[in-house]
Amino acid sequence: MTQTEFDANLDGHLDASLSLLRYVYGRTERALARIEADEDAFWAQEPALPEVLSRQKQLREAVRTSIGLPPGPNAGRTPSRVVQERDSLAGDGFRVQPILIETSLGTVVSALRYVPDAASDQRRGSGGASGSVPGPAVLFLTGHTADGKADEEYQRACAQICRQGITVLATDAIGQGERHSYLSPDGDLLVAPGTTEHSYVGIQCWAAGTTAARFFVEEAQSLLDLLIDDPDVDADRVGITGQSGGGLQATLVAAVDQRIRATAIATFISSRGAYLWSGQRQDAEQTLTGGTERGIDHAQLLACMAPNPVAVLAAESDFFPIEGAVDTVAGAGRWFGALGDDRSLELHRDACEHSYSPAMAARAAEFFARSFGLDAQPVTRLSEPFTPAALQATRGGQVLLERPHARTIHDLLPTAAPVDAHRLRSAVLDQRMSTEQRMPTPLNVRWIARGHIGEDVLRHGFWQSERDLWNSAVYVGPPADATAITIVVQGTGDRVPTAEDMPERASGEGLLYLDTRGIGAVGAHDKDDRDPSDLASVSFKLLSDLIWLGDSLQAGRAWDALVAAAVVRRDLLGPAGSIRMTGTGTGAYTAWLAHSVDDSIELDVELDRERVPTLADLAGPRLYDAGTDLWQIVMP
Repeated sequence: MTQTEFDANLDGHLDASLSLLRYVYGRTERALARIEADEDAFWAQEPALPEVLSRQKQLREAVRTSIGLPPGPNAGRTPSRVVQERDSLAGDGFRVQPILIETSLGTVVSALRYVPDAASDQRRGSGGASGSVPGPAVLFLTGHTADGKADEEYQRACAQICRQGITVLATDAIGQGERHSYLSPDGDLLVAPGTTEHSYVGIQCWAAGTTAARFFVEEAQSLLDLLIDDPDVDADRVGITGQSGGGLQATLVAAVDQRIRATAIATFISSRGAYLWSGQRQDAEQTLTGGTERGIDHAQLLACMAPNPVAVLAAESDFFPIEGAVDTVAGAGRWFGALGDDRSLELHRDACEHSYSPAMAARAAEFFARSFGLDAQPVTRLSEPFTPAALQATRGGQVLLERPHARTIHDLLPTAAPVDAHRLRSAVLDQRMSTEQRMPTPLNVRWIARGHIGEDVLRHGFWQSERDLWNSAVYVGPPADATAITIVVQGTGDRVPTAEDMPERASGEGLLYLDTRGIGAVGAHDKDDRDPSDLASVSFKLLSDLIWLGDSLQAGRAWDALVAAAVVRRDLLGPAGSIRMTGTGTGAYTAWLAHSVDDSIELDVELDRERVPTLADLAGPRLYDAGTDLWQIVMP
C-alpha cells in the first residue's frame, strides 16, 4: 500500500505538535499582560473611593456575565427547603445531621448540618439558652472527592469550624457523594463521577449556550438562602469555604454574592498565567466564558470580595502553583487596602500537597471565629470521622434513585439554539479579522512534491492560517488549473486514503485532505499521550483556554477551512473552477460552518458518509458519546 500521509514533523520540516499550544498560550499571555497593565494604570491614578467602587461593580458584572448569571441580584427565587432529615449523630463538641434539601432550581442536595453543642456554642451567656441569639454560619462546598461531604478531611474541617460556635452546612457537589447525575435504573454509573461528570455536563452547557458554573453558583446561592432564613443564623455573619473544585465554587459565589461576609478558599487560588504552563486542564465548571477578555484573573475574583475578610489557604506542593497564589494575593491587596484594610486579605501557606489539611482547617476555624467576633478556641484535638454510610442523607446512597424526579443540570438546560448567520460570522470571522490574529499576508504555503498517483501529482502542503498556527493538507490532483477541488475536512482519527484506496473522480478534479488546528499531522502535543477525543486530553485543555478568551476550537477550525479555500483558489484551481467541501463527523460540521459563512464553497453531500452533527446532539439527549470528538464542536 502506497503511503500518502505526512511523515513525522511535517515530513521533517517543523514540529507542528507545539503549534496550537504556542498559539493559545501566546494569546492568553498577551491578554493577561493587558489585564495586569490595566490594573497597574488604574492604581497609578490614585483613584478616589467612588472610582474604586465603580470599577469593582464592573468586575462583579463581568464575572456574572462570564458565568452566565442574569445581571443584578437574583430576586424572587423559590425558597429552598429541607425535605428529609435523618437522626443526628453526636460528635466531639457538635452534632451532625444528614439532610436532603430541595433547592430553588429543583435540584435535591444531600448535605450535613453541623450544629455546635452547648459547650461549644458561644451564644450561651448572651441572655438565654443556646439558640436564643442567632449565630454565625458557614457554607462548606466540597472538592472532587468520591465521598463528597463525608470525606474524612472535610469532616474534620467542618468539625473544627463548628467547635468555634459556628453552624456549618456541608453539601455534596453535583456528581459527587450521593449526587451522581448519570445513573442507570439499577444505580450503575453511566458517566464517571467528579471531574469527568463536571466536564461531561459542562460540554452540554456550552452547547446550549450557558455554563456549568452558572448552575453550581445558583445552587450555592439557593443554599445560602436556606441558611440566612434559619432563625438560628445571623444573616450578617454568613461565610463560605471550599477546597479545590469547592474552592472554585466558593470563590465564584463570594465574588458575585455580597451576602457572604467572610471567605476561606483552600487550594484553588493561583493565577491563570501560573497555571497555564503547568499543562493541567481545568474542568468545565472552572472555565469562565470570555473571562480573560473581560479582564478577569484570580486577583480580580478576590477584588470582588473586598472589603470582607478573605483567607487564601495555599498548599506549597500543589498542582495549583503557589507562585500564582503569592502574586494574586499581593495584587488583590490593593483593593482591600483601598476599600478597608489590606490585612483583611490573608495568605496562609502549608507545606502540604493538594488537600484541606489539618493546618488549613485550623486556620479556617480561627479565621471565621475572628471574622464573626467570636473568641477563637484553640484546636487541641481532631474529631474521629464518621463512616460515609453513617452520614448518608438518603437511605440507598443516591439521590436520583430515591427521588428520580429531582432535577439535574441537564434537566435545566435551555434547548440548544441553531447557529445563526450573525453568530457564525462573529465567531469565525470578526474576531480574527479585527485583532492581531489574522490570516498572514502573503500566505507562505510550502508545497512538498511526494510523487504521483497515476497521472495526478501527490503533494504535501502546510501554511499558517493565523500567526504561529499551522495547518496541513495532502493534495492529489492536477498540478494546476483544476476544474474542481473537493476539500475533505478531517476530524480526530480520520486518515488519508492510501494511493490504492483514493476515491475516483473526474479528469481535471482534485482532492485536498485538510488537517485544521489540532488535527492529524498538526495534532497538539499531549503531555499524558491521551487521545484527542478524551475529555482529559490537551484538546479539552486548549478548548477551555480558548473559551476563557471568548473563542473556541470549532470557530478556529472553520476559519482554517476558509483559509484552505483561499490556498486552493490561489495555487491549484483554474479560473472557472469550483470548490466543494465535505467531511465526516466533526469534519462535516467544520465544512458546514465554512459553507455557511462563504456560500461560494459548495457543501458536497455526495461524499458525506455521515450526517452533519449539531449542537443539539450534545445538549439534547441526556447521554452523548464522549468517546468521540463530537464535544469539540461547541462554540460558547
